[in-house]
Amino acid sequence: MEVHTALVLTVQLIALFSIAGALLLYLLCKVKGSRNVSLDPRCGSILITSADTALGLQLSTYLASKGCRVFAGMKDPVESLPAKLLKGWMKARENHMELENDCIIGQIVPLKIDVTKEDVLREATEKMGAHLNAGERGILAVINTAGTVFRGRIDTQEFQEWENMFKNNVLGCLRVARAFIGLLRPTR
Repeated sequence: MEVHTALVLTVQLIALFSIAGALLLYLLCKVKGSRNVSLDPRCGSILITSADTALGLQLSTYLASKGCRVFAGMKDPVESLPAKLLKGWMKARENHMELENDCIIGQIVPLKIDVTKEDVLREATEKMGAHLNAGERGILAVINTAGTVFRGRIDTQEFQEWENMFKNNVLGCLRVARAFIGLLRPTR
């Protein structure tokens, strides 16, 4: 790997992990629960922009198991592998809770989200608003796990790949912030 490519990739990974780490730390401080204690059912709602990623999928299941309603964004919330995994996880959890006579708290609501398309984000905000309870004024957090990375040497990559990466990783974050700020403000 060329030195410049390695440097660019390293800077991007550091930025990505710093953002993800800061958000996780924030959420864990908000959640404040041990593994054995479930959160109050009124924990709130959280949006994860891409449950298509391993990190997004794990965050979705973890936060739902702690009592939060998780809006899990996916490119295809019906037929994709992550959507099927989340449906299977929820079904297995329901069966487990029925066997132990526990009430089910927390849930995962799959949503179609594409951070590069403002119209899809607008539709997602409307669907989220329809899922909020009467007493719920907004969502607690937005965790942006959507992003792309193109590996390889800079001199052999197409410029289009870099434009797509910028469109997803930078402009996508700004689009998400602008689309969901209205749902975040009431919870402050």
